[in-house]
Amino acid sequence: MAELDFKVKKSDPVQFSADSDVNEVTEYTKLKVKGCFENSKEIFIGPRSLFDSSGGTGGFGIISSGEKVGWQVITPFQIENGPKILINRGWVPRSRMNPATRQDGQINGPVEIVGILRFTEETSTMTPLNDVKTNQWFSRDVPALAEILDTEQIFLDLDLESSKYSAERGGPLGGQTRISLRNDHVQYMLTWFGLSGSSLYLWAKRFVW
Repeated sequence: MAELDFKVKKSDPVQFSADSDVNEVTEYTKLKVKGCFENSKEIFIGPRSLFDSSGGTGGFGIISSGEKVGWQVITPFQIENGPKILINRGWVPRSRMNPATRQDGQINGPVEIVGILRFTEETSTMTPLNDVKTNQWFSRDVPALAEILDTEQIFLDLDLESSKYSAERGGPLGGQTRISLRNDHVQYMLTWFGLSGSSLYLWAKRFVW
C-alpha cells in the first residue's frame, strides 16, 4: 500500500507519447498526456461512492450538494500525434450525469493532463455483468470499453489536480483511484471458525448430548 500511495500521489508523471509502449509500464504508473477529449462519447460506470483520498476536495462545486453516490465518467481522449485512449475523468453525482448540467466543466481543445494507468477491474460475484447493448457499465472492462469507444486498450484515472477546473464547474471530480488493498483474512477466519463451531455444536447435540 505504501508503494501504491507513492506511485499515485508522490511520483513524477512519465510523459506518454505516440512512441510509448504501455506494455512496458506497470499498473498505477502516473502518465502525462496531451490531447483532446471527445466529450460527445461519454460512458458512465457505476454506481460508485465518492472517493476523497486527500480530504482537500470539499470546496469543489461538484460535491456541494452533499450527494455521495454517483457515476464515473469515461471519455475517449485523442493524444496529440498519437493514439486515442480512455480517460476516467472522475465522479459525478446522479444529478449531473447529463452533460447539459455541467457544460462549463467540459474541456474543449488541447489540454495536458496526468492520469493513473489502470487495468481491467477484478470483480466479485456480487457485481452485475456489464451490458454493452444497453450501455450499462458496472465495472472497468478495458477491452470492452476500448472496443465500443474505438480506442486503444489504455485506461487512465485522471488525477485530482488535472480535474480541478472541471470539478469547480460542476464536474467530473478526478482523483478516484483507490489504493487500498482488501484484506479479508480475518473475516474469512471468523466466518469459518463460526461455521465450524456451529457444526460441532449441532453434531454434539445430536450424537453426544
